[in-house]
Amino acid sequence: MESNTRRKVVPIIIPPTYPYSLPPQQEFTPPITPYSLTSPLGTSQDLTTLLNAIAPLPPPSIDVPTAPSIIQQRQFLLGEGAWSKVYAIRSHNIAVKTPSTPTSREVIEKEAKILHYLATALPDLKIAQFRGFDVASSSLFMELVSMGTLESFVERKARELAVEKEGGGDAMANMRRPVVGMGQWLFLAERLARVFSQLKEVGVVHGDVKWSNILLREFRPTDGNLEDAAWASCRMKLYEPVVVDFSSSHFHLDGGELPEPVNAVTTSFCAPELLESFISRPSTSGSQVTPPVTPTSSSRASTAAVTAPHPLPTFQSDLYSVALCLLAAAIGSEVYRNAGKFVGIYVRQGNPVGWVRGDERGLRIGRGCVVLDVLKDCFGKLAEERVDVGVVGRKAAGWREGWLSGGQDNPRWGC
Repeated sequence: MESNTRRKVVPIIIPPTYPYSLPPQQEFTPPITPYSLTSPLGTSQDLTTLLNAIAPLPPPSIDVPTAPSIIQQRQFLLGEGAWSKVYAIRSHNIAVKTPSTPTSREVIEKEAKILHYLATALPDLKIAQFRGFDVASSSLFMELVSMGTLESFVERKARELAVEKEGGGDAMANMRRPVVGMGQWLFLAERLARVFSQLKEVGVVHGDVKWSNILLREFRPTDGNLEDAAWASCRMKLYEPVVVDFSSSHFHLDGGELPEPVNAVTTSFCAPELLESFISRPSTSGSQVTPPVTPTSSSRASTAAVTAPHPLPTFQSDLYSVALCLLAAAIGSEVYRNAGKFVGIYVRQGNPVGWVRGDERGLRIGRGCVVLDVLKDCFGKLAEERVDVGVVGRKAAGWREGWLSGGQDNPRWGC
């Protein structure tokens, strides 16, 4: 994993501005559903109340080292981002996220609270599982997933196809299939859709979905799971996605006050309405942005302005970014790889499929193909016009049934 260190360049960074503290020895009664949280007066609770309800955060297991002098060594570094560095404790199968600056401490503590909540509310959710929080160093301990990122996996598959093409393989057939293979692509689509459907059910927005925040591990079917049993009949080795990095995540509270967002957004995986809000956001916290969810929507633009210093990621923007990851897995590269300094202009157009069709990668998403059918309603400038992430999962499951029963090597599955 050391060779797959995640990229350090983050185009847009907004520092945190919210204070909160842990209450004394409060019990966490699982599962808490943000949509159902109400105060004694019957009104929705605010973000601080919800986060405080998740305290206290349990420390890591007593046999796990917590001293920074032991953990934070260069040879153990897995990657680093806007707020933190991540190290591996391989002897315990644990990854440790440590703050890069004093300001990062609050960001990591908030992420720890959200992961603790998810570990209790959704213990089988395919994310890097919470393993404890060390108060002294503000370090978050998580499950170690060490097989690499979706980004490195896709790029490796693209190189393998290039070598096969040079060796005289069936170039046209290969150009009409997802780079990762049809079975692996459908598996990714189905499993990612499930993760984000579950997150939506419990009211958690991820906020920074990109292919370097999706790790992979070898798929091992669970006994008694009919869906797993179906995938077990696939003749290729499958790798399941594991979602990580919830440092930009927040709770979506219907009717409550908007949380203060912490955003480290990667432009090329950003939804157009979110990027539009970043570009046009007010310079002061007292200014208004109209509206933070979908600035390009005429229906929302006619409503009253919402006081919010920065744009806020939503379930719709998460869906858009998930679809961009799946599109990249199909074509073998980042969607806007050739856009250069103009990437923001094309992202704001909300038409990544049209962009990809401008070069040879468009052969992999020809009209009527599986990839396009699954993703076609996930894009566009208006968030309200996109499908629910559950639709993506159902479409992928439908194609999976046909692919497994209709001949896994049939060339028609590539077009």
